Amino acid sequence: MSALKWISSIAILSVVLVLSIFSQFKNISSTVRNHKELGHLIIPTSYLVASSKIAIGSGKLLTEEKIIIDDAIISDNDKRKKKLVVLVIGETVRAQNWGLSGYERDTTPILKNKDVINYPYANTCCTNTEVSVPCMFSPYGRKNYDEKKIKTTESFLHILHRNSVAISWIDNQSGCKGVCNSLDYLQARNIDNGIFL
Repeated sequence: MSALKWISSIAILSVVLVLSIFSQFKNISSTVRNHKELGHLIIPTSYLVASSKIAIGSGKLLTEEKIIIDDAIISDNDKRKKKLVVLVIGETVRAQNWGLSGYERDTTPILKNKDVINYPYANTCCTNTEVSVPCMFSPYGRKNYDEKKIKTTESFLHILHRNSVAISWIDNQSGCKGVCNSLDYLQARNIDNGIFL
């Protein structure tokens, strides 16, 4: 095979590869973002990057014992009132496109007919689920964001659970990012849709 044919073949294959990736970019980016371990499997040199991160400290494993917030209690009066609270978390939904918050196009047709409480003014810590979900269930929040503190402090859900509140995390995407560890966890696709709404 001549050098020209070889270069042409490589160029054509490269164009086909790029077009294939762009046609599925939404799915690929979501998968890679939610399953970072894939990057380590695909790129054989990733162990060098990980080693250097650990060496300079940014990749240090957070193995410290969890900080327990044990002064949070539920009053006896509140314990007698049994209530069911369903918290729907869509931390990547843009508020400006949310029908319940007044967006001109009805993007929440089923929810608007339900007895729901809509909080139109909420800010997340980040656009990355891995950061924003643990942050919103921590006592630190966006203003005092500290990744190490958030990862080593029990979540709001664990405080409720310790105070005899039954917690079930029903997941529809990529997991609770550590927020629901040791709590009841269910995948939405494994549950009969009849229980929702």
